[in-house]
Amino acid sequence: MFNSDLATKRCGNGKEWYYGLHGNAGNKEAPNFLNVIMHEIGHGLGFNGNVGFIRGAPVFFGRNAYNDLAFSRKANAAIGSMSLFWNYSDIDSAVDTPWDIVWTGKRANESARLIAEKRLVLIQDLSGQRIEHFFTKAYFGGDVNEFPEGEVVLVKDAVAEGADPTSYACEGISGKPDIANADALRGKIVLIDRGNDCEFGRKSLNAQRYGAIAVIIANNVAGARPLDTLLPGADGGQVTIPVVGVSQATGATLRAGATPVELRSVARSATLNGMDAQNRIYLYSDPVSQAGSVVSHIDTDMTPNALMEPFETPTLDASLFVDIALDMYQDMGWPTNRNATARLGACDTGIPVIRDVGLIPGANLIAQQRVCRAEAGSSRAKYQQCMNNHALWLHGKGMLTNGEVASVRQCLARQDFAAQQN
Repeated sequence: MFNSDLATKRCGNGKEWYYGLHGNAGNKEAPNFLNVIMHEIGHGLGFNGNVGFIRGAPVFFGRNAYNDLAFSRKANAAIGSMSLFWNYSDIDSAVDTPWDIVWTGKRANESARLIAEKRLVLIQDLSGQRIEHFFTKAYFGGDVNEFPEGEVVLVKDAVAEGADPTSYACEGISGKPDIANADALRGKIVLIDRGNDCEFGRKSLNAQRYGAIAVIIANNVAGARPLDTLLPGADGGQVTIPVVGVSQATGATLRAGATPVELRSVARSATLNGMDAQNRIYLYSDPVSQAGSVVSHIDTDMTPNALMEPFETPTLDASLFVDIALDMYQDMGWPTNRNATARLGACDTGIPVIRDVGLIPGANLIAQQRVCRAEAGSSRAKYQQCMNNHALWLHGKGMLTNGEVASVRQCLARQDFAAQQN
């Protein structure tokens, strides 16, 4: 069920839904309706292990396919086994600890290994010792693979004498302080704190205006999780330097002591984003998350971003890619039509409904038939043109081969369009 006020000023950020079926196209700022609907349907189909959880109160997760595959590493037990008779502190600890709960389903974990990126880390050289700092990429700014070497400088806001120092970099917003050490930012990697009702794009743009070569934004919440979901806001589109997020603890480490911190480079570590050392998918757990989010989502650390993460992100495109969600359903025992091929009417195109890890070229093609029929009315020519254009679009996305486009055209020529209209 969706509130009709969603995506209006009465409920949400006032940005209307993007209702297109080709990803967000050039409208990355808008919430994508298809992505959100697919995500919520996923919960309805059983991607939900968080029934009845309230922090600090009696809890009964219950046994189901999802809970039995969600495993707490600290408690050394499946979430499904944690009932009213379990130690409540162990349950609270599991859901409050980032990267504690993992998925034990074999199929999804094997698939995730194929698509998960190796973790990018910032490299600090401390007296010849290499120190790796986890970070997350912002959804705006320059290429983090080209994160520069350089000295880290903490931004300093102008505050009244005797007041506690702050490092929010919200200059330019009414009522927010100016940056006091602007001259010290030129040519430096600038460290900024999250907070003060200031969008990440604004913070980063301010640093860029004063000559920063990169920006690191530190979380203001304790815990091991790097700051994620760094969205551009109103100003992020103007930011061209790399922007990353780190945990509160990493932010504290990067603050200069007697000697300024020097970062040497970024590198790929041996570990995979979103997976533990045993290559098991992390499920979402967080000390400050709302109770409905924990356990029942893939962790935001997964890269590329997954459909079943707790937040909709601009990189998702559920019209083409449902990533590891389908494999997780199969781990839970759902039957799938993974071996099926797309049919246009009675004609089999031979195009897989599902290909590789989460790609859905055939499913997309089948769904498009309804769109094209509605647009074409009684015109066979308009229907064929609509389907042909879509096949070419899928080809341009790398979803169909030349031979598969030809197969679509052959089926379109054979289809009994009148019978389908009836």
